[in-house]
Amino acid sequence: DTSFINNSKVMKNGKEMNRSIRLALEREFQEAGDDIKLAIKQFLLSQPLAVKCENRIWLSHSL
Repeated sequence: DTSFINNSKVMKNGKEMNRSIRLALEREFQEAGDDIKLAIKQFLLSQPLAVKCENRIWLSHSL
């Protein structure tokens, strides 16, 4: 989501989530970690921020 794209802090249960996922990606994918992070960022940027349906219902993630 936008916090991963912007590398901003997100706290859940006292744990900083973006730092945790980035460290896990580096640990699991080692040298390919940066490529994996870039692929995730590109995927997230390809997704619509919101959708307006024909019946005028607006669907979006909270920003």
